[in-house]
Amino acid sequence: MQMTVNNVTIGYTDEGRGVPLLFVHGFPLSRGAWQKQIDTLRSSYRVIAPDLRGFGESETGTGPVTMAQYADDLHVLLPQLKTGPVVLIGHSMGGYVSFAFLRQYPEMVRGLILVSTLLRRWRPRCSRRTITIGPWRKRCADSWRHPNPRE
Repeated sequence: MQMTVNNVTIGYTDEGRGVPLLFVHGFPLSRGAWQKQIDTLRSSYRVIAPDLRGFGESETGTGPVTMAQYADDLHVLLPQLKTGPVVLIGHSMGGYVSFAFLRQYPEMVRGLILVSTLLRRWRPRCSRRTITIGPWRKRCADSWRHPNPRE
């Protein structure tokens, strides 16, 4: 399937019913990287996997793209799909896009799952602010560093 989002045509998969799971691929992959998860989970969940702009079946657009722009693209896509809040599942760079989405649109996030995403490089701009994700509440620190970066 395809949809125009922020003046760019985005390719995406939307299958199943239930709690919406939003799969965000890493660099330099496409939504096809999630196909085994989509095939397994679509019987119990609504699985959505877009190709980020410049990857897979999505157009590139013009100029450089930031994580915030990718997050904004997802934010425009989700209401058109009538998902409500989603569980974000980000792989590698898709994890950074997921963090940007969480920072910009916390009301749209039910949960967050990260796969091969380095947290020690992420520095959210949300110190002294509370973000609510489903039943969890977490006060953001100035950085999200793991206490032992070698783990």
